[in-house]
Amino acid sequence: MIGGVIFIGISLYVLLQAADIPNRANNGFTRNYLEHYSQPNEQQSISDRIVKISGVTDSEIYFSGGDPRWIMKYDYSLNLKDTVLFGIAYSERLRDPGIYVDSPDVYMYGMEISYLLKGSLDAFLLDTLKLETDLITRVAQISSDKLAIRGLDSTQARQVFKIMSAKSGKVIRQHDIFPEQQFGGFEKDGRMKYDSRTKCLYFAQMYQNGIYCMDTMLNLKYISRTIDTAIVNEVEIGMQDENGVTKIVPKKPRQIVNKDLDVFNGVVFILSGLKADNETYAEFSKICAIDMYNGENGRYIGSITIPTWKNKRLKEFKVYNNNLIALYEGGNCSIFKLNDRVLREIYF
Repeated sequence: MIGGVIFIGISLYVLLQAADIPNRANNGFTRNYLEHYSQPNEQQSISDRIVKISGVTDSEIYFSGGDPRWIMKYDYSLNLKDTVLFGIAYSERLRDPGIYVDSPDVYMYGMEISYLLKGSLDAFLLDTLKLETDLITRVAQISSDKLAIRGLDSTQARQVFKIMSAKSGKVIRQHDIFPEQQFGGFEKDGRMKYDSRTKCLYFAQMYQNGIYCMDTMLNLKYISRTIDTAIVNEVEIGMQDENGVTKIVPKKPRQIVNKDLDVFNGVVFILSGLKADNETYAEFSKICAIDMYNGENGRYIGSITIPTWKNKRLKEFKVYNNNLIALYEGGNCSIFKLNDRVLREIYF
């Protein structure tokens, strides 16, 4: 709670949407560059309504937007192959749901209402399941049977990690890896992904440099640090009313350390928000730096960079085999092929 206010029923204002502090200063670390990618293999302006890369297969990429009723399917030449429409009613509380496609299965998470909607790309209908939890802030699908979430506990004043049944909606295991929380745990926000090779969950903090690796019962395997030195980064959270809805917002600009996370085949990929000391601000403003770590032990492997697109920063990315799929602000998508040198380094 903030100032005695319970979080239940409060609309989440996603903290990533607020501008962070431009990073001009030296940060006490350098990057070991494995490759600078200057041109994508494929590039296409698709739609500014697309906000998320929801799934990939060997031949298809699935995108979703703020409206949960549709998912768009593209091939690796970025040609639109299909638009899947689901027969559900639109609701503001379902806006920007977490959508995960494991073709042909589709999972949608109503973060504010704590519902899981399950369906198929072939059926166009969704079954609903109430989850035994309150407000959800992060989610990762482990399998058709289990999912991991981070969200409010029964006190409504702090956040915990939970493993939940995707069949019954019941909590299987609950664990609190952040015992000290000030602003309902939002100052400890981060990105969470599951990797099928290591069978581990990874949580990378947004405002500090911690990487937390857990097994699928939330037993902590290790805590590592990204290559920067941002162990302490003060965050203050407040609330404001907007059109009768109370929203959670940052009270001052924040320095985002880790902007996005993906994990594939035992490698942790982190989109960094910090300039290295061996980069000028002019250089850093034109690139997106992705730092890579060994998922087994957190060891730093090296870094790659991809360019910004028309001064637009990278919004989200996904790695699949040798493809790095980049979704930029404004709806541009680019695909970069990781070359043999990088593949040899990251896949051991």
